[in-house]
Amino acid sequence: YEATQMRPFLHGRTETTRGVSPESEAFVKRMGLRPTLDEDEETSRKDKLALLRGAVDAHVKYIGSAAKGAGVDRHLLGLVMCVGDGEDA
Repeated sequence: YEATQMRPFLHGRTETTRGVSPESEAFVKRMGLRPTLDEDEETSRKDKLALLRGAVDAHVKYIGSAAKGAGVDRHLLGLVMCVGDGEDA
């Protein structure tokens, strides 16, 4: 994960930003684990580039939302920390 600055908020807290999204998963799956023989095919390159752009756009959108206070990770952490010993989360 990476920390996202939330400067407009008191004491400039941070929010957790996750790099994994359905878009990044699709890009990684399309790239594969090993080189393929389709690297010279224009359609294949365009497909991979479109998936990369989609993953980057989704990540930038997620970072923007987190910076505006719409992230959930720190909120969920706070809720978990409120649970006392012997209580169910």
